[in-house]
Amino acid sequence: MRSIRYWLAALVAVPALAGAQAGPEAWVREAYAPLWQNASAVTADIAPVYYHDPVAYHPADGRFQHARPGPWLEGLLAGWATSGWAGSMLDGYRQQRINDRTWALTMRWRDRYPGGAAEHSCGWYLAARVDGGWKFTAYAPVECSEVF
Repeated sequence: MRSIRYWLAALVAVPALAGAQAGPEAWVREAYAPLWQNASAVTADIAPVYYHDPVAYHPADGRFQHARPGPWLEGLLAGWATSGWAGSMLDGYRQQRINDRTWALTMRWRDRYPGGAAEHSCGWYLAARVDGGWKFTAYAPVECSEVF
């Protein structure tokens, strides 16, 4: 009976370990990035699914803050809406393993605006394996020319 429990535990643990070692790339490409393609579909309701509470935000002005993910994301979305932001497509991705449960990610987004205008924006994210899934624990906007 003990050997059966051992093998069952090993079968359950192997996929979780493989996912942690592989990093969050599949999660970003298959779950997170598609959310941003249509601005009207993005709401602050996604925050608890993708962002740790609190999330550490490192804005370019140096005002480091820990924020509740819902209100923080709501503020960002409101600012983007005033600029006419229509959605974003992930078009650049880099990841660096810090340890099995923590990865640093740099992403480049192609942001769409009315009339077909587009520009790139980039961000640095810290992703951590939390409760069996990935969550962003920190975010900072970065200059695309410095990272891609």
